[in-house]
Amino acid sequence: MSDYVGRRSAKKGDTMNLIRLTDVMARTALSRSGIYDLMAQKRFPNPVKIGGGRINAWPESEIDDWIAERISERVSWKSNSPVGEALL
Repeated sequence: MSDYVGRRSAKKGDTMNLIRLTDVMARTALSRSGIYDLMAQKRFPNPVKIGGGRINAWPESEIDDWIAERISERVSWKSNSPVGEALL
């Protein structure tokens, strides 16, 4: 996998939502340690600090992008494998 690079930026009029670790875990099916391990490898978005720097939260759009990239990789894998070709 490649390093995670966020793609979206806030556009005028867009709302940006922040989500907490428990929501990130639920949406990605990753454990707390799995998320932080991927962050250390630069393969997962870093959180932003809120609440005086004591609380971590992730921009929802970055988590959505990360999930979409994983799905894209899966689709690419299927189309590049002999088994995947039979399924398509």
